[in-house]
Amino acid sequence: MCRFNKHLFISIIAVVLSFSSITVKAQSYILNGSAATYSTDCYRITRNLANQNGTIWYSDPIDLTKPFIIECTLYLGTKDANGADGASFCIQNVGTNALGSNGNGMGYANFAPSFIVEFDTYDNYWGSPSNFDIADDHISIMRDGNYDHSSVNNIAGPVSATSTPQDIENNVPYFARFTWDPTTQLFEVYFNCELRLSTNYDIINNVFGGNPMVYWGYTGATGGYFNEERVCLEENVLTVPDTLEICEGETTHLDATGAGINGNYTWTPNNNISATNVQSPDVWPTTTTTYYVTYTTPCSFLKTDSITVIVNPSPIQELPSSATLCDGESVTLDAGNPGTSYLWSTGANTQTITALNNTTYTVTVTSSNGCSITDSYTLAHYAPVAAQAGNDITICAGAGTTLTAQGGTSYVWTTGETSSSITVNPATPTTYGVTATDANGCTGSDQVNVSIGTSISFSLGSDRSVCVGENVLIQAPAGYTYQWSNGNNTSSISITAVSTQNYAVTLTDSFGCSGTDDINVNVNPLPIITVSNDTTICSGGQAILSANGGNSYTWSNGQNLQQISVNPTSTTNYNVTVTTNAGCTGTGAVNVNVGQSIIVNVSGDQSGCPGDIFQLWASGGSNYIWSNGMTGANISVNPITTTQYTVTVSNASGCSGTAQMTITLDNTLNINIGPDQTICEGSTVTISAPLGFTSYSWSNGSSGQSIVVSPNSTQTYSVSVSSGSGCQGVDDVIINVNPLPLAYAGENVTVCNHNPVFLQAEGGDTYAWSNGAMGDVIQVNPTSNQTFTVTVTNVFGCTSSDNVSVFVFPALNFILTLSEDTVCPGSPIVINAEIYGGMGAPYIVFDDAHQVITFPWIYTPVENTSLTFTLIDQCNMPLEQTVQIITYPLPPVDFYPDINSGCTPLTVQFNEQNPDVPGQQYLWDFHDSGYLSYQKNPEHTYRSPGLYDISLTVTSVNLCKNTVTLNNLITVYPVPESRYEADPIMASIIKPIISFNNLSQGATDYIWHFGDGDSSSHINSWHQYQSIGEYTTSLIAINQYDCRDTSILDVKIIDEQSFYAPTAFSPNSDNINDYFFVTGNALLQEGFKLCIYDRWGQIIWETSSFDTGSQTSATWDGTSNGKKLEPATYVWYVQYKDFTNTSHYKAGHVTLIW
Repeated sequence: MCRFNKHLFISIIAVVLSFSSITVKAQSYILNGSAATYSTDCYRITRNLANQNGTIWYSDPIDLTKPFIIECTLYLGTKDANGADGASFCIQNVGTNALGSNGNGMGYANFAPSFIVEFDTYDNYWGSPSNFDIADDHISIMRDGNYDHSSVNNIAGPVSATSTPQDIENNVPYFARFTWDPTTQLFEVYFNCELRLSTNYDIINNVFGGNPMVYWGYTGATGGYFNEERVCLEENVLTVPDTLEICEGETTHLDATGAGINGNYTWTPNNNISATNVQSPDVWPTTTTTYYVTYTTPCSFLKTDSITVIVNPSPIQELPSSATLCDGESVTLDAGNPGTSYLWSTGANTQTITALNNTTYTVTVTSSNGCSITDSYTLAHYAPVAAQAGNDITICAGAGTTLTAQGGTSYVWTTGETSSSITVNPATPTTYGVTATDANGCTGSDQVNVSIGTSISFSLGSDRSVCVGENVLIQAPAGYTYQWSNGNNTSSISITAVSTQNYAVTLTDSFGCSGTDDINVNVNPLPIITVSNDTTICSGGQAILSANGGNSYTWSNGQNLQQISVNPTSTTNYNVTVTTNAGCTGTGAVNVNVGQSIIVNVSGDQSGCPGDIFQLWASGGSNYIWSNGMTGANISVNPITTTQYTVTVSNASGCSGTAQMTITLDNTLNINIGPDQTICEGSTVTISAPLGFTSYSWSNGSSGQSIVVSPNSTQTYSVSVSSGSGCQGVDDVIINVNPLPLAYAGENVTVCNHNPVFLQAEGGDTYAWSNGAMGDVIQVNPTSNQTFTVTVTNVFGCTSSDNVSVFVFPALNFILTLSEDTVCPGSPIVINAEIYGGMGAPYIVFDDAHQVITFPWIYTPVENTSLTFTLIDQCNMPLEQTVQIITYPLPPVDFYPDINSGCTPLTVQFNEQNPDVPGQQYLWDFHDSGYLSYQKNPEHTYRSPGLYDISLTVTSVNLCKNTVTLNNLITVYPVPESRYEADPIMASIIKPIISFNNLSQGATDYIWHFGDGDSSSHINSWHQYQSIGEYTTSLIAINQYDCRDTSILDVKIIDEQSFYAPTAFSPNSDNINDYFFVTGNALLQEGFKLCIYDRWGQIIWETSSFDTGSQTSATWDGTSNGKKLEPATYVWYVQYKDFTNTSHYKAGHVTLIW
């Protein structure tokens, strides 16, 4: 990854790391030509095609008066002999649209002015023109777009790209590092963790003519040969504040970015930090603290940065935790911390609030620096003190009482007394108050009213004067207790007066106050009464009544004299009330009997012929005297002329009455044969004359006393009668004849069985039918032939009758027959029918669905079925018939596979999970190239990918078949092919990186195992091994169905020597780059020597110590003989032997910074 920092470096190699709490400004790059985005932070410079040319430029210029470190990862392709041409790191001020030429110019040709580090992968030495390349893939420093190593524009190199020459077009990413120190004008190029080129060169003046503002980026090109070339960068142009603020007690997360994950991190100081060796620790400093982080890259480069975590103080908790107050009390809560903001749980935002309710009050206090605390206060109240002074009372004047308080543990009365009970004796009504205090010190108050009662004053009223036997009620006032002189204790007493007495009562109220009163009851005697004797009078008579014994008299008839006269119309009892001067009364009675009045009844006036004897009679009494001198209730007379007779009747009471009757004599008889009559035509009627006559002569010639006639029309009938004495009489009667109605019951009718029919009669006003129905129109519903009679009545009440017959068609007959009544589900049945009766054909038959069918009819049942058929003839009267069809049970089919999906070849065990029935047969169809099975639970192997239906047919012992097909039940997935190659098969420990090229087919995911416990899931991968050895690698290819294939390849890492020395250090005791030392790989202690020279070539420090375990030398602290040296650039020289005992000699510069 390439990292470029625009900010001030702590040392030449230091790079600022970013923190998670800091805003990062993302880098942006401008792409030209064949350059394109490859992945996040990675860009393709050239495609794997001929004649490509691409450039990638950072969008903002940089200032060469300031140091920089730029790092990247270069990928130069996979082809060696036929690969070309290479890439470059370029600094130029042509602009961000600069695009060079194809081929050996590697995309930077003709950029002037420019400063270039080229990575040339093709030998153009023998070409025309020649670039004077060396045979190895090499590195050189060029200028002004010139790529001829023989020219003056070749500033440094060319040198082999690696210390051990090798192909760098090997599908392996290579780390590159470019450093610039404007103070020493030192420019260095590191490749594959090695310092390959360095030059002290005045880039600003010699290349750019004094202009320090330039653009940087990468170029690449291909010609006739080609490779895909890429560069990976990391966005790390940072705008970094130096501080991060937290509140006291908080934890924050520090995240070091801009470095990488494959290095080592060291954080200081080591207090209040979750870990000091991770990329992103948590910290919780108690005071403001500066944290430093040092990052050691895989190439042993050191980078450091710092961030100051400012700890702001939090507000102070001021509230007590809780309190309990007396009922109704409140408290003022003060959150303290003046000058801050407040938010209470009540919604208030003031420093203080008044708390009254039983609850927990919380407040969040936020200071001006944003730090806050939450404090709480729980308020409770004691239960209120229920002080009780007792109920109000009333006492009599002079009487004392005891008052008792309750509800507390101590008491104070308004009298000053402090006991729970006090005795008081007020002369006037008084209110006494008490304050009760409970164990919590809370108080409550109550009061009691003491009223003063008075003596009772009352009156039973004036003395009483009463008569003997009178009841006397004496009433005292209500609401007291009572004590009477006669022993009673009720509010009133009732006495019966016998003799004069005095009665006294004492009243006592609820307060004990009392009063007494009495009353005299004087008793007077009753009068002694005499009245006249009982008497009897006749109706209309008069009687004299009298009474004695008093001073005033009152009779029941309202008279008030001592003697009165009465004439009652009926027997009456007269009462008299006699009153003395004292007002006492008595009563007497006289009974006046009234004799019964005579009501005379007589036989009445009579008429007759002369010589007739007449019978007279009277009633109503016991004695009878007639005007002709005769006596008795009955007499006979034979007057010769018209005569009036009077009878006088009397009873035992002496009362009498009279009555008269007249006998009139005439030769003409007065007879009556009855009123006129009305009959119906055809009816008979009887007419009768009075009895007792000697002869009868009727107008129709009859001579009897009665006649029977039946006229066809209205007729008058008369009769003449004669008596034995020669008197005659005549009378007549009219017989009116009404016509009969013409009854008509209608025509005979024929109907369907059970069908209703309406019968309608005519000819009259009312109609009565033989079935009991009434009315001219009736509805009948006969089930067989039937005759109905109607009787018709007209307005005269005359009647006549008529008949009508209803004929009924015979009942329908519907008989069904089945070809079979028990079959397998799905087997057809033939149904036939025999039909007759009703009105005859045509007949219509409907099924259950009301569809018209014809017989024979075929039906295919699938289960036990009840079929109902409905027959209808022309009478439209339905007739239903039902048949039952039984189906053998289908054999159950229920199966499942032990697996529904998998990769080829897929073996599936199928299980039919119903109990096996003897004689039952099975047929499986796997829909896999015609494979079948007759087993109950078969196993089948699918060898081709696809979706497969499964069918199972089970045949029962009744030969009933049941087939179930489960569609797409089995899914068989294809298996991918795993194949890959490693490049190289063998690598050195110095560059222990092996690329793995994935050649698999049909896979979506991959799992690489590198043989050292590490793994990867990339499509193509590379791996850096940590130690020497042989490793068995594997690639698991996985498709989207999780089907897998694995291939294996062995690779090998061999040992190789390497060496590294830093270019600067700062021994200022900040634990960051405090020492200079050299390190490497496969170096031996034997023959080791390290010397430091000043600018005059004098040795100022040396050591022969080298730790083979850590592969580091002894450290130089920037002093000589205990004396701190001046900041400057010093030369170091080292000699050592590697693991093959080969001697090496190295020299370089190191800058000392204090």
